Formats: sequence, C-alpha cells, structure tokens
Amino acid sequence: MNLKMLITVFMSLSVAVSCSDVKFSNAPSSDCAAADSCITEPSGETLTKFLKVSHPNTKVDILFVDDNSRTMLDEQAKISQRLQGFLNSISGLDYRIAIVTTDNKSGSQDYRDGKMVPFLATNSNGVFTYATDGANKIYYITKNTPNAAALFQNTMYRPESYTCSQNQSACPSIVSGDERGIYSAVRNIKANSNGFIRADAQLHVVIISDEDERSNGGGFAGMPIEAGNDRPEDLLNALRALNKRTRVHSIVGLPGGFDYANFNFASCVNAQIGNTTGQEYVGCHYLKSSVDSGGIVGNKNSSDYTSILSAISTDIQDTSISRFTFNCVPTEIKLEAVQGAPFPPQFTNPQILSANGQSHIDFNPVLTSGMEMKITWKCPRS
Repeated sequence: MNLKMLITVFMSLSVAVSCSDVKFSNAPSSDCAAADSCITEPSGETLTKFLKVSHPNTKVDILFVDDNSRTMLDEQAKISQRLQGFLNSISGLDYRIAIVTTDNKSGSQDYRDGKMVPFLATNSNGVFTYATDGANKIYYITKNTPNAAALFQNTMYRPESYTCSQNQSACPSIVSGDERGIYSAVRNIKANSNGFIRADAQLHVVIISDEDERSNGGGFAGMPIEAGNDRPEDLLNALRALNKRTRVHSIVGLPGGFDYANFNFASCVNAQIGNTTGQEYVGCHYLKSSVDSGGIVGNKNSSDYTSILSAISTDIQDTSISRFTFNCVPTEIKLEAVQGAPFPPQFTNPQILSANGQSHIDFNPVLTSGMEMKITWKCPRS
C-alpha cells in the first residue's frame, strides 16, 4: 500500500494502547480498562483484545469537527463545495452526519461549549436560518433528509467565522481562539449528544483545522493540554469504549516531510510549542489520533479536497484489517485463533515493527470478513 504525502490511506483497524509510567496500583489505568481484558501487576499491564472483522456494515455515523476560527473561512468554503460529491460517494450507506465546532468556551451561542450545531437552511454573509423537521431544529442529516447536501454545505461554512473575519477586533467575543477539536469530539462521544451515535453503526470522526489542539499544542499560558480531554489517547479511549469499528480522519496542516508510517508526535509538538506568535499551526494531536486509529490524513492547504474526501469515503466502506498498533513497546505478544474463525497460518508469527516508541503488526494479506483473532501483550512498567 502506497503512503503519499498529502493523502494516506490505511484500510485498517488500529488499536492503540498507551502505557504510562505510573506507580503500581490495583486500579487499572484507563487504557487497561478500554481493553477487552487486562491484568495489572507491579511489572506492567497484560492486555487482551479480540480483533474481529465484521461483515460490511452499511450503517455509519460521521462526526465532522469544524474549526470555526476566522482563519478557517477559506478552508470551510473549499470543503463545502465538495460535500455534494462526498454524499454521492456514500449514497449506498445508511449514514448520519453531525457537526461540532472546536469552540469549547462556555456561552449561549449554539456553537459554544463544543455542542453539536443545528443545521442551517440558509447561510449568506453571516445571516442564516435554521433547518427544521417542521417543529425542531435538525442536529444530524441522513440520506433521507431533504436537501441534505445544501444543509451540509450551509452548516460547514460557519456564519460566526464569517462575522469574525469581518470584525477582527470583536473576534474574541465571537469565536474562541482556543481550538479544541479533540475535546469537542470526546464530549459528544461520551454524552452521545442528541442520540446521534447508534450502537450498531461505525463511527468516523473527521477533524478539519488550521491549528493544533489548544492552538499550538499547549504552549499558550492558561491553555494546557488536559489529560482526559485534549490528548489523542483520550479520543481513542472514548472510541474504543464503544467496542466497534471507529476511525479518526484529519484534514490539517502537515509538518515538513510528514511520514505517516514514522510520524514523530513528540518532535511535531516540540517544534511549535514555543511559538506563540503564529496564527496557524501543524495539527500534531489530530495527526496522531489519525495515525493511531488507522485513519486518513489530508493537507488542509490542498486544493484537491475531492480526493481527500474520496479517500475517507473509501475507508468508510472497507472493513478489512491490515494493522494492529500498540502505543507501548510490547513484550510477550501472543496471537491465537478464536474458535470457529479462519486463521491463516502466516499470522502465527507476525513481524513486530517499531518506530518512535511504538510498535505494530502488519497483516499481509489483510484480515477479511469473518476472521477473528485474540491478541495478548504486555506493556512493561519502567
């Protein structure tokens, strides 16, 4: 499978388990709790995950995280123009699409507090009207929603972003400059806002931003990366707790020489953490969320949003598994066949590949519909 600089497609399920250096406790870590089973010991945590390839699932919930800062207006316009094509590409699926912004500042506006935003029937120069089902505002669209593409386009192109761009001096009171895309996603996944997430549907999160979590990844005073809210592992843990197929896709700024297979998160963050003068930053936290979940990565500066969205729609419709990822350097790895499931012999002694403190297994050929395996590994404490 080719890795490309701007668009990287991994048709995979990537399970990322982070092992922190903590003092031993009888209480399991959040990563341990997210596994199918886990044993905690002074020497480390032994985790088990059942990896099963479901039959193609036509039900999919897609949560778009839309950076609504003023500098995103051009990107919002470009992606809005491609949304009709995206809906056409998934027209054979039973989909739900919802939108949240990166603004988590408290306030009465419907785009504050990381809330799921209502869809807009019209939107021109910051003046808009809400779409309704005849009585109530619409918080997600489906393939049966009348004028779904128009509502999608109107809502992705944020009226508050436009207003803020026209009145920059008043911008801080209109839109928060503290972008927190991961926090928005985590809040809505855990709360299942508006009953959006279906138990039997895939869930894909698509983050679109011209900055990192908390703008530059935690370098601004009073804007630290908060454990439980802003880290890539916080989003992946929230997704893993759903116990179904999930992905995080990112359309963000890429670091120079970006390499999906060898992405160095720490270097990415450190390169920008001391820069508090810029208006745009690399999306380090969003990239790690995508790499660790096996999602798609696209460059926000690309004019070819059609190809990026096409790659995402292709991934949504594929359920094969080609990679299993650990966020620690694992020991005592064991793969076992699950009773009654086919298990190709070449998977019994897989090659463990490591880069930047992470390890993964690549399955070749990929696991396909009906296959199931049990993976057990240990994350040692140091």
